[in-house]
Amino acid sequence: MSILANGSSAVVLLLITGCSPEFSDYAELSADSETILIDINCDTDTCSGDAVGFTLALSEHLAWGSDGEAEFLQYRVDYALESGDIGYFADDLSLTVAPGGSIAFELALVGSSQRSEIGITTQTTASGEATVTLAGYDPTNSSVQVSATVPVEFQDVIGNATDTTLDSGLSAN
Repeated sequence: MSILANGSSAVVLLLITGCSPEFSDYAELSADSETILIDINCDTDTCSGDAVGFTLALSEHLAWGSDGEAEFLQYRVDYALESGDIGYFADDLSLTVAPGGSIAFELALVGSSQRSEIGITTQTTASGEATVTLAGYDPTNSSVQVSATVPVEFQDVIGNATDTTLDSGLSAN
């Protein structure tokens, strides 16, 4: 009987310590909107695509304990557009989430170089997908990544605001 009891303990211990969780099975990253509109011709402080809402949820796992947190320090956005390839966008991030919890936050999905590349290569609308990847550490301090793919559409939302020939509505009198 002691052999069975010791064998059962060994199996339970192996299951707890020998199987490390695959982080992507426990983390879910999602965008708050279906298609993200990104302005290609923006010269203001805030542009469409600069503040996109996301939610990150992390399920509980026995190996992480009750007081650990996942911490994310950077992110990257890769684009797959029907009009061609453009360079990725990346930035720093400071985000923590506890197992069993979730957090809502905003990310910029594009920088001025991506806006410029799309404006130069298409002069019109470009659609496709953006894959957003967060990189950081899980509650056991292992390096992890979690990704989400969202539909994006690059277009001139503000109607060529950099054109200086537009009528301002002011009279010269």
